[in-house]
Amino acid sequence: MRRDFRGEKFFIQPALNYNGSLDAPGYSFPYIGGNSTYVIIHCDRRPKALIVTDIDDGRLARAASMLSPELASQNRITLTYLNTAKTDNPIETLQTHSGGRGYDDVLVFAPVTALIEQADQILGRDGCLNFFAGPSDPNFMARLNFYNIHYASTHIVGTSGGNTDDLIDALDMIGKGLLNPAILITHVGGLDSVIDATLRLPELPGGKKLIYNEIKMPHTGLYQRKRLRISLPIPKKYHGTLDAPIPSARDRRRGEFSAIS
Repeated sequence: MRRDFRGEKFFIQPALNYNGSLDAPGYSFPYIGGNSTYVIIHCDRRPKALIVTDIDDGRLARAASMLSPELASQNRITLTYLNTAKTDNPIETLQTHSGGRGYDDVLVFAPVTALIEQADQILGRDGCLNFFAGPSDPNFMARLNFYNIHYASTHIVGTSGGNTDDLIDALDMIGKGLLNPAILITHVGGLDSVIDATLRLPELPGGKKLIYNEIKMPHTGLYQRKRLRISLPIPKKYHGTLDAPIPSARDRRRGEFSAIS
């Protein structure tokens, strides 16, 4: 009989590629791979406190403008943004924020050895280090405290990728307004900007690049502007307003748009 595993603390994610599929003989779990990650994350459980760290004030400011501590408090979460480069001892500072007990979960989003080792040092008892960043170096390594693994039950997981079902679920949640993908976009441009942006992608900062197929527009960083919405190519009738929608395909075909700088 299958159980509902939503919200379970531990979960086996078998993906043995058995005969070219994700079948996992010998297991009876109803969710595998990205599906199990989705089921565990999207449940009624939420953290009491969340600390977001970086070493760049600009990235932290952008994150805070998209997901503010005030918004988090509405969901009963205490959200703090912290630049660890400005502290003499990042580990000590982070432990102070946890009340000295360490963290239940630490998510690492960059394959940096020092970062992983710091994350290991701030885990609380039974804490989980989630290594979310996929390294390109097959010999990438970092030291872990095996004393804590044995006696404090700390553990590490590598978040698996999603599949087509996850994409369908994400689109459904976007359609219902549960997810806002707009916060992922940091640059926009027309079809003529694709080649240059693609060739220079490794050196371009920021997140996702949104391309409007039917217009010509230079590759433009949205956060180089004081006001985000008027930086987009918008119908002329909305010029000078802050509530302009993204132009529809009809507007773009009729030429009722321009790039606002």
